[in-house]
Amino acid sequence: MDRRILVVFVLLGLISLAADMVYEGARSSIGAYLEHLGAPPIASSIISVGEFIGYVLRFVSGVLAYHLGSSAAFWGF
Repeated sequence: MDRRILVVFVLLGLISLAADMVYEGARSSIGAYLEHLGAPPIASSIISVGEFIGYVLRFVSGVLAYHLGSSAAFWGF
């Protein structure tokens, strides 16, 4: 049973690695893709600001969850 758990653990790690490579690779080509579509530079700026706001909200919610002792407050429990 221990070997089976190890195999599952390693396989899930490899799947996670592959998913991260695809995700980060796609993120790095967003600018070139928008340029190919003929999008104005402001579109790239709006996307970047949106991503920054997402990171800020993630940080703030993490700090709040730490001080509240749980993230349950965010889920309405």
